[in-house]
Amino acid sequence: MGVRLTDDFALEELLGRGGMGSVRAALQRSTGRRVAIKLLPQDALDAERIGRFEREAAALSRLSHPNIVHIYTHGRDADGRPFLAMELVAGRTLQALLATEAPLEVGRAVTLAAQIAEGLAYAHEHQIAHRDVKPSNVMVARVLDRELVKLVDFGLAKLLDDGDEAGTQSGRLLGSAPYMSPEQWNQKRDIDGRADLYSFGCVFYELLTGRAPFEASGLVGYLKAHLAGAYPDPALLRPALTAHPEVLAIVARTLATDRDD
Repeated sequence: MGVRLTDDFALEELLGRGGMGSVRAALQRSTGRRVAIKLLPQDALDAERIGRFEREAAALSRLSHPNIVHIYTHGRDADGRPFLAMELVAGRTLQALLATEAPLEVGRAVTLAAQIAEGLAYAHEHQIAHRDVKPSNVMVARVLDRELVKLVDFGLAKLLDDGDEAGTQSGRLLGSAPYMSPEQWNQKRDIDGRADLYSFGCVFYELLTGRAPFEASGLVGYLKAHLAGAYPDPALLRPALTAHPEVLAIVARTLATDRDD
């Protein structure tokens, strides 16, 4: 990480804040373009979180796809904090969209889900599993007359071709409880892209019905729900879905508790 943040970037408004740092808009002086800067906070400079940050940079550097946020560069600021300079997506999260518009019209849900699937397929082809697919990690922008999906936040990404076992140690759970695959709950070391497909199934279900397939109280409740695989039939929640058996089949297949199904 050789680029110094203060050399080339003028920080602007705060866009968001989470466990893995803050995201701010910025102007890149050398190009004149506005970017998104993800910066690890000063109180999070432990080896584990720095490692995750560096894996995110490594993962995004491999990827160039319309449905995945683009990384321009990465480095450290004047205080030694790691940062990523990424494409600034002018839109809102899928979580925000669902908060006001769920459930989505079926055709729109399929269009958005197809773009998520295309981004994931590309990442998997390049030996990267996202491991945290959820509505808040999907941005939706409008380009001309269509909605464009961008997968963001590869902070829990796993590089599948270098023996990367980071974050899969015994006793560790990584992911977001409503969307985590059974193999993530079981802390399997050989997690691969199939975990993302299960999480995708949870998101697709939510697009179609307006709720996640599994609702529970606490981690133990979610653990039991995901391993049992007993989610409400989406067609019972939304009878109009019976006219779309191919959509229901995709939901059922991606939400299978056995990843080999």
